Amino acid sequence: EVDRWQSSPGSNAMPHNVHFKDDFLVTSYYKNGVSIVDAARPHNLLETGFYDTSTLFGGGSEGNWGVYPWLPSGLIIASDIQEGLFILQPQYERASYLEGTITDASCGVGINGVRIEIEGTREQLNFSDNKGNYATGADTSGVFDITFSKTGYTSKTIANVNVQKGLLTTLNVELVGQTIDFSGTVKDSLENLIENAQILLDNGAGLQYTLVSDNNGAFSQCNVIEGTYTITIGKWGYYTICAENRNIDANNSSFDFKLPFGYADDFAFDFGWEVEGDASAGHWQRGEPIGTDFGGIFANPDTDSDDDCNEKAYVTGNSAGNFWHNDVDGGKTILVSPVMDLKRYRDPYLKYSSWFFNGSSTAQNMNDYFSVSITNGNDTVLVELMDTTTKMYRWLPKSFRIKDYISLSTACNILYEVNDRPAGHVLEGGIDVFKIVENDSWPLHVKEQKSGDYSIYPNPIQTGNELLFRGLQENEEYTIRLFSLLGEELLVESIHSNSISIPESLNQGVYFVEVYNGNGLLTKEKLVIR
Repeated sequence: EVDRWQSSPGSNAMPHNVHFKDDFLVTSYYKNGVSIVDAARPHNLLETGFYDTSTLFGGGSEGNWGVYPWLPSGLIIASDIQEGLFILQPQYERASYLEGTITDASCGVGINGVRIEIEGTREQLNFSDNKGNYATGADTSGVFDITFSKTGYTSKTIANVNVQKGLLTTLNVELVGQTIDFSGTVKDSLENLIENAQILLDNGAGLQYTLVSDNNGAFSQCNVIEGTYTITIGKWGYYTICAENRNIDANNSSFDFKLPFGYADDFAFDFGWEVEGDASAGHWQRGEPIGTDFGGIFANPDTDSDDDCNEKAYVTGNSAGNFWHNDVDGGKTILVSPVMDLKRYRDPYLKYSSWFFNGSSTAQNMNDYFSVSITNGNDTVLVELMDTTTKMYRWLPKSFRIKDYISLSTACNILYEVNDRPAGHVLEGGIDVFKIVENDSWPLHVKEQKSGDYSIYPNPIQTGNELLFRGLQENEEYTIRLFSLLGEELLVESIHSNSISIPESLNQGVYFVEVYNGNGLLTKEKLVIR
């Protein structure tokens, strides 16, 4: 996708057919009539011609439902459902192009979401992208004042900018902001710095910043507007954490985060899941779910699962409208996880929330399915099969002990397949809150990790049978595991304090101790001597 255009943004006006003619888009726009858009610069679509055939306004399939621009005379014919046939003489004229980059005056970083207004012209509403680049223009030539504005910055107006049809005017702008420098580091539970971790700041009102840690685990952003944010941090191979209600201001501008080892994905970030399959429509897509209506119920979900702190999921054919809009058709679509080393776990469980819908206007002969499989690089085993006997059109949490299905390996993948069998029915699927956990009782939702490293004492154990742990958080549940040097598990105990009792029968020797909290292995195994 390089650009998008809608007639009368916000009106829900719906296009019917689009014709491409000599780098122009000629479109029947139902209640908005006929639109001609200059597409000579595909990243900068600008309307240069318009004729409203309809007395109606808004969404819905009434009004102008067809245009034809291919007559030898150059005339356009347009058919309006209510008003009849229109014969139009078009003027195919290029727009005046205005493009450039908007940066922060203090540090030179591009600013996203800046609104650009060309005063005195029919509004071609546009905003800068994540790198501060913008592309807009006017449907006429002239000298105009251009205003650049965004919350947290002082608006700036550039007077007397000359723009001409068919020509590009480049205008780069610096804005002065009431912003701060935001920075921090990302580490694992062993204090190793994590490179290429993704960081998302979201204030819940449309303001977001995306960052990536460098090879020293550090991240920084110079033009962050003060406020309260949810900070999400993640990388494949670690549990994504969610630090909610974090106040970012001049006194709180640097944060350090620790990611627990493990595999988890609430799809706030793109961790490299792959989509395969031969379906003709409705392939897996990552995004905020857009509900589709099937007789008053949702075929495609309208929200993600509520077990995480962002609003994205993987769903099939994520398009608005009725049930026939981009559901899975004509075959299968398969979502494949990135590779996982499950030998890092002793007894891993697969957890996720799934959505499944299979329907028909006649409610007969429905035979489509949603299957979940796991592969270890050699074998592929079915874990779950959802069909018309399954509860549908709701998010349902699932949990499976992986060792019950397949042997662990260093090259495992999970496969989610949604398959539309002949003769075809309405079919949708969804996946959210994916996680591999060490046991079935651990939660799906990972919040910010407060726990750090710990120490064990006395070590060696000299008298008595009590083993104490320094550094564990009060009022948090931990699981303590004790292993022999051969890997034999000798003790598993859940505690809410900082000590456990060692069995008197435990022989003298050297043992491994592991401590887990609700997010996974707290740090590497430690040696203790009896």
